[in-house]
Amino acid sequence: MTADYTERENVLKARVVERLSPDFYLRPEQAGVDLVHGESLRPDFLLWPRLPLAAIGYPEQIVPVEVKYISPDDIGALVKVCWQGITYQQARYPSALRGDMRPLFTMLYLDSEYPDIIADEANRRSWNVLARLLQRANVGFLDASSPGNVWRFMFANQPFCGRNNAGLFLSSVENLGLKIHVGNCETGRGITTRYM
Repeated sequence: MTADYTERENVLKARVVERLSPDFYLRPEQAGVDLVHGESLRPDFLLWPRLPLAAIGYPEQIVPVEVKYISPDDIGALVKVCWQGITYQQARYPSALRGDMRPLFTMLYLDSEYPDIIADEANRRSWNVLARLLQRANVGFLDASSPGNVWRFMFANQPFCGRNNAGLFLSSVENLGLKIHVGNCETGRGITTRYM
C-alpha cells in the first residue's frame, strides 16, 4: 500500500470516529478469529451501540467495520474488500463481559470515489449483483458522505439504521441485513426493526 493510500485511509478512519462515536463505542483493531480456518483477523473497528441507539431498538451486538480507499479504476480491490467483509462476518470476537461474540453484520466504509467504479452500465450491473450477494452475507456499507453528523448503514440500496437531521432511525424493513442465509434457506434473528 502506498503512502497516498495510507493517508487517504487515515482520513476515512478519522471520519468514522467523528461520525459514529456519538452513537457507538469504537474499538480499533480488535482481534477476532476466522471460524473457518482459525486465522486471526483485525477489522479497523468493532462497534457497540451506545444507550440512545439501543433504546430505539438497535440490537446490542458488535459490528466490525473495515475502511478502505479504493482507486476508481481498481475493480479487483473492490472485490477483495467485499470478500474481507464476508470473512469478518464469519468470525468471532472476544468480549470481556459476554464471551466470544458473532457480529450482527459487517460494514464496509469506502471513500466517496467508489461510485466512479460503477459509472458505466456493465459495471453497474455487476455492482448490483455484488451488493445483493453482500446483503445475503450480512455485509453492508457505511454511508457517511453527507455533511454534518449524518451516517447510514446500507444494505444494497436500503438503510438499516442511521442518523439524519431529525435524529437516530431504524428501518421498518423486517430483518434487513439480519437474515441468516445458509444454502437456499434463510431465517430471521427474531429482531423486528422499525423507525423511531
